[in-house]
Amino acid sequence: MPETGRNRNKKEERVYQIGEVAELTGLTHRTLRYYEELGLLGERDHHAGKHRLYSEGDIERLTRIQKFKEIVGHPLCEVKRLIDMDEERKTLMGEARATSSKAEKARKLERVREIFVAELAAVNERKNKVEEIARMLQERIDGIERELDSLGKPKERGRARAGKSVTDG
Repeated sequence: MPETGRNRNKKEERVYQIGEVAELTGLTHRTLRYYEELGLLGERDHHAGKHRLYSEGDIERLTRIQKFKEIVGHPLCEVKRLIDMDEERKTLMGEARATSSKAEKARKLERVREIFVAELAAVNERKNKVEEIARMLQERIDGIERELDSLGKPKERGRARAGKSVTDG
């Protein structure tokens, strides 16, 4: 990678070009540009015809964006999979009601149950990821509060806890 003014000095933060960031994060060049357009990476110092440069902070921010995106909403391929499973479930339920064969009805209902189990697993996975983010945020709040305590700053009425507002206690 060619040296830039920003990375000649060893004390300064390393910079990455768009291809390196794409490889490190698993995002496409197009997605990175789109995130820039949306302002997700903050103010950019990119001029037409120049290489896009990213800092370690940008990469950390992209990692957080990916984590929050994953938590807040399903990727499109996952949405398609869930919709397909829901359609299959509806079809199977109709067929199970219409059949007179107990064995056939049991087979179809077993598949419906498998679909519900898969959907529940997806919900639980999402829930675990949200809880992970809540723990991370709580650790950050606790760290800031410790730092404020060390500075002798007066405490708020209550501490923030996952699922509770600051005044809930």
